[in-house]
Amino acid sequence: MLILKQTAVEFDGINASPFCAKVELFLRYYQIPFKIEAALPMHGPYKKIPFAVYQGETLGDSELILQRLINDYAICVLT
Repeated sequence: MLILKQTAVEFDGINASPFCAKVELFLRYYQIPFKIEAALPMHGPYKKIPFAVYQGETLGDSELILQRLINDYAICVLT
């Protein structure tokens, strides 16, 4: 299961950060199992959020997270 690390959400909704929201909505749309944990940017590998722990590896950028998931789940994305 993927663990998405991002800032805490104050209300029941999507994170206010566009990068966090992009990853979270991608995971929901493609029904990829995940859970969200609160973290500070300084805890990530690139000192920014979101970052994810996936298959024992820490992925430190929203684009890296999405590219890894697209490859692993064989998702066809039109650009």
